[in-house]
Amino acid sequence: MRTPAVAVPGDLDPAELTRCMNDTGVRALPVVDEGALVGIVTLQDVLRTLPASGPS
Repeated sequence: MRTPAVAVPGDLDPAELTRCMNDTGVRALPVVDEGALVGIVTLQDVLRTLPASGPS
């Protein structure tokens, strides 16, 4: 676990989430709203938001 813990707000866009994960070296971040934990977002969650690439 990282000290201090890194948490993100729920309205952060995927690009910012990816940047935060890269900057901190973590693949999962707690999501907080008004100081309360509301979920966890993972790198896999962020990748699912990207459009599929490949042959059409």
